[in-house]
Amino acid sequence: DLRLSTATATPDPVVAGTALTYLVTVRNDGPSHSTGSTLTLTPDTRVTLGTLPSGCSLASGVVSCAVGPLGPSSSQPFSFPGMVAATATGTLNTTASVASVEPDPLASNNTATIPTSVQVSTDLRLSTATATPDPVVAGTTLTYLVTVTNDGPSHSTGSTLTLTPDSRVTLGALPTGCTLASGVVTCTVGPLGPSGNQPFSFPGTVAPTATGPLNTTASVASVEPDPLASNNTATIPTSV
Repeated sequence: DLRLSTATATPDPVVAGTALTYLVTVRNDGPSHSTGSTLTLTPDTRVTLGTLPSGCSLASGVVSCAVGPLGPSSSQPFSFPGMVAATATGTLNTTASVASVEPDPLASNNTATIPTSVQVSTDLRLSTATATPDPVVAGTTLTYLVTVTNDGPSHSTGSTLTLTPDSRVTLGALPTGCTLASGVVTCTVGPLGPSGNQPFSFPGTVAPTATGPLNTTASVASVEPDPLASNNTATIPTSV
């Protein structure tokens, strides 16, 4: 009577774009000696497995492992490291199964499904938030450059960038996907994979009467949970 005494994924839940490990243990509950068996693991299509245990091979999306001889009450563990796709959501469903060489009186404990909940985490930040030139001459033009970057580990389905220019700056033509209302520019940021980024350029004119520093603020808000809010906002000071 072979069975899967362990069939787990760690961590659970797992964050999309990070690693997990499947642990599957084959145990012989006897009463007879097992001369050998085969363990199969069919990982969820959103999981890419890493280095396989000795005696295991991957073909057509299925891992097959040779299980050695097992006496009654003996077991053999297998560990499968993997990486979850950055775009994964919902639940991962991986299946493990053991097939015995000898007759097995209880087939119901030979197969297990390993469900793993997926969480999403996108660390968006403003990797660029500058004004050029700096210093700027009153009555002349300047350009704000703001870049939204996804530091991952998960895929960002979209976000919103806002730019609040200093009241002494009149913005020119806005980038595609941006609108101005009540003195605030709101821009739609497209999907960004890990390490992906999207730049925005905002031309403007400084009032001829402007003196002292200009203070413009940019901020990005993610659709998905963002683990580090402190890098989502930046003030752009510009000497006049």
